[in-house]
Amino acid sequence: ERVLRDLQTVRSGLSGAQLAMWHFVEMNAYANLGEIAGCRAARDVIRLSSNRDHISTANLMLSEERCR
Repeated sequence: ERVLRDLQTVRSGLSGAQLAMWHFVEMNAYANLGEIAGCRAARDVIRLSSNRDHISTANLMLSEERCR
């Protein structure tokens, strides 16, 4: 939860690869909390990232039952 609060303070002004990384960290924080909001963050990672490992991780999350 602290990570998610801290993320909010740095989001404004991010774009491109930095914004994609922001969503990746957000996705992982939500996943650790078991929050469904991680599914939305995973879709954002896929939409914004060019990092294959990040996209694979996001796809794995989206394949989970809670994201269907």
